[in-house]
Amino acid sequence: MKPFGLILCGGKSTRMGQDKSLLNYHGKPQRQHLTDLLLPFCEQVFWSVNQVQFTDIERFGGNTAQLLVDKYANHGPLGGVLTAIETHQNVAWLVVSCDLPLLSASTIQCLFEGRFAGNQATAFADTRPYPFVSIWESAIFNNIRAYWARGGRSPMELLQSVNTHFLTMPNPNEFLDVNDNETYQLISKT
Repeated sequence: MKPFGLILCGGKSTRMGQDKSLLNYHGKPQRQHLTDLLLPFCEQVFWSVNQVQFTDIERFGGNTAQLLVDKYANHGPLGGVLTAIETHQNVAWLVVSCDLPLLSASTIQCLFEGRFAGNQATAFADTRPYPFVSIWESAIFNNIRAYWARGGRSPMELLQSVNTHFLTMPNPNEFLDVNDNETYQLISKT
């Protein structure tokens, strides 16, 4: 079975000043672009959203079936991953952050080619692990719960503490997080 896709959209976007998942780099909102990018690799794709985003999507007639409202709001992206894994426990998850406008299908393909389901996760790394283009196998669930219970909130630290297969980034430029308006303006012009 293909993994489920999870696009992390639920952050506050305080540095950007607007919802990063709605930014338009490819003729559509970024979350829809990433959904289209992930669908060939995934059984289905979900958006991890906060309560405000859910309410806005519902109010404007959007499809709420693909939404997972973060049960652990204000605790960072690991809360979104934990919500997804608790909602669908027996599947692997392809986890991608919404603020990666340069991410390509060839990089996702590289991730799948390097995947070994016997590991708890597969992720890219350079000088440090990069958790936001990664596959989290269902076997990682108990480790996430235990890490969370100990107060851990860092996806990077978690991936370093479990049996993760790390891959070399095929194109490090694709991992540029666009988190502020200055970077958004720069990327939008290219």
